[in-house]
Amino acid sequence: MGVIVGFTVVASIATTIASVTHLATYGPEDWGPTLSTVALALFPGVFVLFGTALIVLSLARVPLWPLLSKVPRPVIVAGAVAIGYIAVDFVVMIKLLPGQPEQDGAVYYFNEHGLRVPIDAHHYLQGLMHSARLFTGHEVWFLGLAAVIGYQLFRVRSGGLPIEVAPRDAALELHPLPPPLSRSLTLQTMLSPEQCSIRLLQPTQRPALALVGGYGMRGEATPSEFRLELGGAQSSLVYAVGRFEGAGRPTVVRLLMTFKRWPLILVAITALLMPVWWLILNAVGIPFAWQGVLFVVAIGVGGNFIFGLAQMRSLLMQIKRAMDAEEVMMGTAPPIA
Repeated sequence: MGVIVGFTVVASIATTIASVTHLATYGPEDWGPTLSTVALALFPGVFVLFGTALIVLSLARVPLWPLLSKVPRPVIVAGAVAIGYIAVDFVVMIKLLPGQPEQDGAVYYFNEHGLRVPIDAHHYLQGLMHSARLFTGHEVWFLGLAAVIGYQLFRVRSGGLPIEVAPRDAALELHPLPPPLSRSLTLQTMLSPEQCSIRLLQPTQRPALALVGGYGMRGEATPSEFRLELGGAQSSLVYAVGRFEGAGRPTVVRLLMTFKRWPLILVAITALLMPVWWLILNAVGIPFAWQGVLFVVAIGVGGNFIFGLAQMRSLLMQIKRAMDAEEVMMGTAPPIA
């Protein structure tokens, strides 16, 4: 517990320093050398603190999404605003910085991949301010996220934040999403419901080079029903809910595989906000090709969709393997709930 508290305090202090430094880049340009030094000194901390947070989540097998979804709402709103601001700030600073501002004696220049572009002292100090703003923008986000993860883990360990290991969405289960966002099917197995409920939550050996589903499943399983998603710290975009039917052999399992509601909402919101971001960039004089916006949206939406389908396939295969079950009916079945 003390280690988690110490980590959270250090990450919070680093976030505060990065935030103050970032705001100071809007001050007098004479602060440029000091702010640039602070920004560069903080940068390794991003990898140390944020990387440590991800490693702890992976080892503890704590799902990231449920952890972050229980963050106080004002923090979520502030994080969303920060993401939008940092995205715009990144593009603006890249345009204003043709290279890294450097000094050689009394000579100032921008280092553009080895090419020296001479500048005066004013542009040098201004470049240092822009460079510090660019670095600290990312530092605020990643260090802040590390602090939030540490704080949430402290709440979990202290008993103040219960984490539901079983996904649940009654509305989706009663009114499933259209295919392929959800899939209803029937399985049968010669195992009893009691045997199935035990085997579904047994640890599995991690397959080599597994990109999806390498940590098995987590959730809850009883002799009447189960709710499962993929294990590990990676975000699970899908989950499964099943009901055992029949008292004899074979055991019949009504199964619903579905995408989760909130990941779909977040992807949709991101796709809708991308044109707004494009309009803002063009309004401030930073031309950005609309083809690039379409490409980012296609990769973001399409990539998450493909990843979710891969997770759904992996989850179904693991459920079948755990219960020694086979699919006996394809197509749409009645709602689970």
